[in-house]
Amino acid sequence: MESILSLPEWFGAAILGAVIAALGYVGKIVYEWIDEIQDRKAQRRARLAGLISMLRAEHATYRVQSYNRDRLKELILQRDPKLEDVAQSGFESLFSAAYGDMSNEEKELHTIVRSYTINSIRPLNLAAVEWLKNDNYFKIPRKGHGLRGEVGRMLAQLDAHLLMWEAKYQIWIPDRQDHSLVYLDDEKKHGIPFPAGIENKLEQLLETGI
Repeated sequence: MESILSLPEWFGAAILGAVIAALGYVGKIVYEWIDEIQDRKAQRRARLAGLISMLRAEHATYRVQSYNRDRLKELILQRDPKLEDVAQSGFESLFSAAYGDMSNEEKELHTIVRSYTINSIRPLNLAAVEWLKNDNYFKIPRKGHGLRGEVGRMLAQLDAHLLMWEAKYQIWIPDRQDHSLVYLDDEKKHGIPFPAGIENKLEQLLETGI
């Protein structure tokens, strides 16, 4: 049997060339695979940063709205202390009861509070709903452990909260000028609350590089 050492040199060179070519092809595939992973990772980070921005903007709007809401409550009770008992049932109960007798200053504040709900909070909510609808990565590990699992559960709660918020909005705001706020976790407990601290958890996840 002819020894492999006696094979023609061109045959060994051909084998070596084939091996080098194969390694080059595999290396190219691995490189493209890693590049694709990095690209998907960058896209996930960008999407997550977008959601964080939406929730931060909504939180900022809520703070300003709450300031005007509290001012309105104070003005109403200064004018009509008898409404103190009604105020115990929540802001909307108070504002609705006082709406017909509001002063010009009170009506102006009421309009501002209502406008924040319609023109700022709702569009941000709808954008977040669309984000969640298109997400197939972050909200999946709801039963997992650690930060990813916690974020997944919070996103599931956010999804439910936003859907309930929109349902209440539709029957609460468009045809009721005396209504200005859409709350789910107030005295009336109309729905699932907003997941407190979700912005911080999302930022922590973003810092991990996901």
